[in-house]
Amino acid sequence: MTGAAVSASAFTTVFSDGDFDPIWNTVMPTNGTTTDPDAGGGGSQTTSVSATGGNPGAFLDILLNIGSSNRIVGTFSWRDDFTIDPAAVGGITNISYSFDAKRGASNNPGNAQAFGMAIEQNGIHYYSYNANSLTDWNNYSDSDFTIGELAVYPGEQDEAAAGGFETPDFSASGAPITFGYMRLNSTVGAAAFIHGFMDNYSVTVDHVLVPEPSTYALALGAVMLVGVVVRRRR
Repeated sequence: MTGAAVSASAFTTVFSDGDFDPIWNTVMPTNGTTTDPDAGGGGSQTTSVSATGGNPGAFLDILLNIGSSNRIVGTFSWRDDFTIDPAAVGGITNISYSFDAKRGASNNPGNAQAFGMAIEQNGIHYYSYNANSLTDWNNYSDSDFTIGELAVYPGEQDEAAAGGFETPDFSASGAPITFGYMRLNSTVGAAAFIHGFMDNYSVTVDHVLVPEPSTYALALGAVMLVGVVVRRRR
């Protein structure tokens, strides 16, 4: 009699928001200088949803106030329900994403601005980087988003290293992951404000759920029991 094979099950989870009816949460995990992100200070953010002017319809508006020169200010925006638990749904095998973004009004149009995908895990924020200072809507997407494209937010490197979280964990043993969106802005020479817009956010997560050993044992036992019954009948 041969052993029983219990196969893994593949699933797909999709998070998307093109209307922005709920207000997204936004935090500022990094708020420091270009040379010492842990110094703190120098910026604030205000997040709101505009009903019109998106691509199309409503869109997310993140206003950053950069308090002084030579600073980088970053934000991470998310929805609480854009979270998966690998322990419950299985290890992540692939991530694809798409969103639209553009630069809004600023008192210093020369300031650098970046948009990107972001995740939060174990209290650490990780982000990808797409530089853009364009004032028209542009689409950003990636059909094969990997761990290698994510970096720890400046200012959290020491915390990540202390916990062994230099990179996120997409395996089935990883902590819950919240998917979101990041913005980075910098200013040189003067304080500044700048709006950044985001619309049509979508993330598709492929994951594989492998049966627990106890589940596998139960399935194998059931198969062996059927084999015994068949033999007895013969």
